[in-house]
Amino acid sequence: MGTSRPSKATWSLLLMTLALATLHKTGQAQEAPVLDQYDETLDLQAQPEAEEYYFGPEDSASSSSSTYNDDYSSAGALLVFPFCRCVDYRCNSSPWKLIPQPLQTPAPGVSVMCFKFMFVGCAFTSDCCTKLSNDVGKVEFAVDKVCQKNIFNTTLNGYTKKGSTYFDMDYAQGKLTVTKLQMIGKSNIQNSELCLWLKSPCDTVDGLFADHDGTFKSAIFNSKHDCCPVCMGPDKPPPPPMPPSPPPPLAPIIYPPPSPSPPSPRPPPPPPSPPP
Repeated sequence: MGTSRPSKATWSLLLMTLALATLHKTGQAQEAPVLDQYDETLDLQAQPEAEEYYFGPEDSASSSSSTYNDDYSSAGALLVFPFCRCVDYRCNSSPWKLIPQPLQTPAPGVSVMCFKFMFVGCAFTSDCCTKLSNDVGKVEFAVDKVCQKNIFNTTLNGYTKKGSTYFDMDYAQGKLTVTKLQMIGKSNIQNSELCLWLKSPCDTVDGLFADHDGTFKSAIFNSKHDCCPVCMGPDKPPPPPMPPSPPPPLAPIIYPPPSPSPPSPRPPPPPPSPPP
């Protein structure tokens, strides 16, 4: 009994499956992140060139619109950092602050800039603040586009975020995105440390961030990416206390006039004369 040959429909199905598999693989290669894991022997000059990453519909075409800030109106949301639409951009809607830590230099030509999550609570009733209190999924920074090739790794609590860090060149400012953080629960988020591994000239706050004035602009997202409060940091130090007011002048002390001297004592009377 002879072996039956595959029908034309079977061949068509096989060819279509191969085409889809090839297309899927190609798409994955295009979206592959560009940051490699750091180790002490890493040759920084051998790092692949940075690529742009463009966010999909969940980030750039949300049907939600914000009414909280004129800059983030439905028409203008894509023109200002973080260049996406969220339901709340207000900094006070974030229960977290990113606190810069002292710059580290673990190897020649390598600087590590870290930010610690500090819980500050909700300034007012806000759905986004409630969500973010127990769920942080992504952090974005407004950075200088010249730093595209000078950010070569990110870590969260010492673990590399290879596979989920992207540098976007599609907007007026560069945008560094560290996503898939998967930080759930306030106790897990508090004091977590997000670190950027940098090369010169982008290894300082002034060199890396877009405003070049010693500040940085960041957005913290929940896992669904519908909340993205935008904050500036670091907080400006409080003004020095005013010097104490000088004490009022003392009233002049008026002393009483001196008491008059007592009269001089009279000399004793002379002794009586002897009788004649």
